[in-house]
Amino acid sequence: MTRSATPVQHGFLRRHAVKLVASALITAGIIFTAEKGGLKLVPESGDFGAVRWWVLGVYFVIVLGMTWFRSVRWRFLLRPILEVPKRRLFAVSCVGFAAILLLPFRLGELARPYMLRTRPDERRPGAPVLTMTAATSSIVAERVIDGMFLSVVLALVLVFVPTVQPLPKRVVGLPISVESVRMSGFVMLGVFTVGLATIVVFYFARAWAHRATHLVIG
Repeated sequence: MTRSATPVQHGFLRRHAVKLVASALITAGIIFTAEKGGLKLVPESGDFGAVRWWVLGVYFVIVLGMTWFRSVRWRFLLRPILEVPKRRLFAVSCVGFAAILLLPFRLGELARPYMLRTRPDERRPGAPVLTMTAATSSIVAERVIDGMFLSVVLALVLVFVPTVQPLPKRVVGLPISVESVRMSGFVMLGVFTVGLATIVVFYFARAWAHRATHLVIG
């Protein structure tokens, strides 16, 4: 009679050794880059001399409310696939927002779908599954909607707010013309308009979008 082998349970440090080492290297790189760029990680005693401390409480409440609404609005994009509790969305979003601040090129955007995806050990027969691709697609849609809103606001400001005549030739401190900055605002409006139109077509005309994708891409 043979005894069935039981899986060996390793300790926390051994199971997450690679992740801990990678986190330490990323943290060291961020600290080195910040200090090399002249950012003080430890403020001096006189840096906060003019701060009104009661404002921090008000600021914290405003940021907490803003973060909560930014987190739970994600459920509207995920609801056709999976119903996610608001508390989990808030926890995952807080980690994702922190990763966006710490990692370059907005690589932290991948943290939220990675943490929210349905892992293989969590999958149950007949239960809805949120894949990494679907979760990432919801992030892309969220960014397109945000970009569209900001681009519309920027375009309205550029059109209706009086400007200095004549315009300065260069942006202060940058080798970029002011006219090119204005033009870039309208270009981004066009880009996000196309992105939003694509999302709308794929949502309301899925059969046609499916056929068009196969025809163009294969």
